[in-house]
Amino acid sequence: MVASREPAGQDFGTDGNAHRSHALDQHRREVGKGSLCREFNSNFAAENPYACAALIRAVTDHIPPVFERADFKQVAAQHVFAMQRTDKAHAQELVRFKEIAHDALHRPISSSLPLITMADLPAPARLRAVLHELVTVLTKTSAS
Repeated sequence: MVASREPAGQDFGTDGNAHRSHALDQHRREVGKGSLCREFNSNFAAENPYACAALIRAVTDHIPPVFERADFKQVAAQHVFAMQRTDKAHAQELVRFKEIAHDALHRPISSSLPLITMADLPAPARLRAVLHELVTVLTKTSAS
């Protein structure tokens, strides 16, 4: 689903900003090596909605410093995406998904637990668009 946009083995460098530097280092370890994308793809193919929800949350919770924002809601609202209309809409859908993922991951176990299914996950194109924008920002950062 998302691996087609991963920057396998690419070194993005740093610009001295502590937050961005940390995000770049984390990106190199997780997304740059493809591990996060491979893990998501594997869980998506195996139809593991809870694992997919957790991985989507991991992405949206950890990439905002790359965009110089405090959280993903700010990224979706304030970042100027390369494909402004469509990619911004994809990001905003991922913001709305956060509540579903939060509920699925943090609701206490009980007999009345509402289950999530693969149909509850955002369309893969939404995550691909955000990851593509992440790579674009990181590439611009490394070039400067």
